[in-house]
Amino acid sequence: MNISIIERQAFMDRLPIAECLLVAVAIFWGTSYGLTKETLLYISVLGFIGIRFSLTFFLLIPFFVADYRKGNAKDWKLAVPTGFILLGIFIAETFGVAFTSASNAAFLISLCVVITPFIEWLVYRHLMNRALFIFATMSVVGVFMLTLNPSLDIHLNQGDGYILIAAFLRACMVVVTKKRLKTRA
Repeated sequence: MNISIIERQAFMDRLPIAECLLVAVAIFWGTSYGLTKETLLYISVLGFIGIRFSLTFFLLIPFFVADYRKGNAKDWKLAVPTGFILLGIFIAETFGVAFTSASNAAFLISLCVVITPFIEWLVYRHLMNRALFIFATMSVVGVFMLTLNPSLDIHLNQGDGYILIAAFLRACMVVVTKKRLKTRA
């Protein structure tokens, strides 16, 4: 009986936890566009966002209240501007998913990876690492190859435009968050 416990512990020690969590995130994120598209058949975009933000608010309010009572809730003033950027991302992204395919949405939102270094360059005035640019570009090319339809038709519709706005806002979110955390420290 002790041998099975030891074997189980040895297995758990070898289990790549970080990689498993990354796969889980990819599964949830990958299915979210399809689920959102299906949900938008039954509810409006703003109704969906209202439910999503309300649910998040009610789930997180006990943590905020507990931190507030302890005197630890001083960062909310820093978080409000990023919250508005996040709202803009969700509005643009959800409208985009409503008007384009889930695969187009997934591809176009990944462009935020390439846009982010350019936004950082504008804000911090330093050039991006060459390797970062090359790898980010390779990532986007890879996602493009995965989502390209067999007829090789490339056209942008209204939903694609919304997703591109969301990708730009996501890049801004990364830079604003980084800048706010630097000023906080």
